[in-house]
This record gives sequence, structure tokens and C-alpha cells, in this order.
Amino acid sequence: MKAYNGRVVAVAAESRPDPVACLADFTLLKSEIDNLTCVMLHAPGDGSGWCWSARDAQGRTLAVSPRAYERYSTCQTAYERFVSLLAGTTTGDAGAAEGAG
Repeated sequence: MKAYNGRVVAVAAESRPDPVACLADFTLLKSEIDNLTCVMLHAPGDGSGWCWSARDAQGRTLAVSPRAYERYSTCQTAYERFVSLLAGTTTGDAGAAEGAG
């Protein structure tokens, strides 16, 4: 998913084979917006930095941060921006929401 300025704010937790499957994942993500839980962990690899993931009520990871953030607070703010952007996005925008599914 990209912000209006073109910056990638989230990527799908799993890749999908085609646009139809991506749209289905995006629709699921939108429907779960009120049930999403942010999980923040140290970045993979050397563990420097923080990454977030958005999980639904069943514990499935639906979206993840596109990069590691140096500070915990910056990572948390990035997640909040993602949720805000997701709330203002419609499924009709999904073609422009690259990486959402």
C-alpha cells in the first residue's frame, strides 16, 4: 500500500498469484480494520530496529511494515499512519494500493 506521496507504508504478509487474490486480501484487511492488532518486534537479521505487523482477531498477519524503523516510537507512528490511510481507502482504490494484497 502506498501513501498519496508514493511512499510505501505497508506490504502484504504473503504474496498472491494475481490481482483478484490481492483484491480479496485487501477487502479482508479493510473489513478487519477495527479488529487489527499491532505487533511490534525487533527487525529480522541483526535485530536492529523495529518492524510492525497487523494481525486480525484470529491472529493472522495481514500486512507488515515495508522496512525497519530505528526507534520503537517511530515504528508505532508508522503503524498508526498505515491504519489511518487504510481507513480512508476504498476497495475501488485497491488498484492504486500496490502491495495491499
